[in-house]
Amino acid sequence: LGMWLSSVVPPLRLLRALGMAVAAAGFGGCMTYGQTLGLTQDAALVGNWDAWRWGMTGVFLKGGLWIAFFGLFLGIGLSRKNYLTADIAVMAVLSVFILFIGVAMFNEPFDPSQRKLPAIYFSDSWVWEPDAELSPRRERWGGLLLILIFWLSWCVVEKRDLLPLRFATAGFIAGGSGFFLGQCLQSWNAWNPGFLSFFKPGINWWNFMETTFGFIWGGGMAFAVWLSRYHIHTGPDPEINSTAGSGREPSPSILLEWTSAIVMASAFMVWNLGSFTYFDRFADLSWTMIIVPLVMIHRGRVWPWFYLAVVVMLPIAGKTVREMAYRSEPMSEPVAWIVAGVIPLLLASLVFTVVHRSDSDSPSVSLGFRQSMAVAAVVLSWTFHALNFIFFEEPWPWASWTSRTPNEIIFLIAAVAITMMAVHTFRQLPGAEASREAGK
Repeated sequence: LGMWLSSVVPPLRLLRALGMAVAAAGFGGCMTYGQTLGLTQDAALVGNWDAWRWGMTGVFLKGGLWIAFFGLFLGIGLSRKNYLTADIAVMAVLSVFILFIGVAMFNEPFDPSQRKLPAIYFSDSWVWEPDAELSPRRERWGGLLLILIFWLSWCVVEKRDLLPLRFATAGFIAGGSGFFLGQCLQSWNAWNPGFLSFFKPGINWWNFMETTFGFIWGGGMAFAVWLSRYHIHTGPDPEINSTAGSGREPSPSILLEWTSAIVMASAFMVWNLGSFTYFDRFADLSWTMIIVPLVMIHRGRVWPWFYLAVVVMLPIAGKTVREMAYRSEPMSEPVAWIVAGVIPLLLASLVFTVVHRSDSDSPSVSLGFRQSMAVAAVVLSWTFHALNFIFFEEPWPWASWTSRTPNEIIFLIAAVAITMMAVHTFRQLPGAEASREAGK
């Protein structure tokens, strides 16, 4: 998606749009979904169609909300309207209060010790297993639903901008459908244990559910962007009209950007790899952790690609190091730190540096930016693939197959496909045909 958009959208605007969208996609998990999936596949509930239907309703709702936020902020970033950073900051802070209001409206009461749960509760409960010992988890989908309505109302009514609504709707449909269909595969296997029984040693169906979810919502959002290609911003940034007059909103200072980036990157690492009670209570709301990124990405120059390339990489690399060096221990500590920690972060930093240097405020898209976006897509895809490969304990297709091998093959095909798209992008660049002819 980024490679294609780099041919029509000004560089810095594109990076900001992608950065905000990716940041917004990071907090869907706060709704809790493991026990919702359990309603459709737990052994005690296999054969209970009422539980399956209720669980799948929750799966669709949560998957839809998850990706609707990606679409919302992608739409804000690519819109022809201009959004003041101060407005984004105020809306983001107000959303924390909206979150609590939504939870109070839809996700209360919640007192498992007294078996008091919300009237609309999509996770496993005593309604489905009256005699079981359960540990229900708090749901927050009501809070996110109210936040989504809050932002869309502001975009449509106050800003008179329909693009965020279009993309959020597409995200809800794509996300809900992807999560639903992915879980259909996993629950089908749970209900039909002989399914693909000839395949040894089996398939990790949870991985297949996740991959199906991602494939469908990613494809759905890409299709929605293509359908709206005549509605997205492709020219120079418009002037910002405010009560104080017209003019371009200044970017934050480099010192502020780097300081906030380092602080937030450290906070993300602590949140993902550590356990500190008071900090976890704050961070587990998830929305609280993206207020600073949303604001800084929206107007910054350092933040957009630093978030996309480095911040996203940090917890993945950290968890891989932890697994390889301290849990399953297939590697020595120094090797794990170098292979799964230092090298991926160096590659991500290199990509960040290349793309950051190639962006421009010019309304015309530079050749260097399109090249760097294609290179970034390839480098990051193969880096993430390599980390996944290491975490799966190197399931080579020609070695003895494990339950991870089928999904690893799918990831390999995806990485190769992205590489081929990048090569195609290079072949379409101005001067590529002349170079090929000269080579002949």
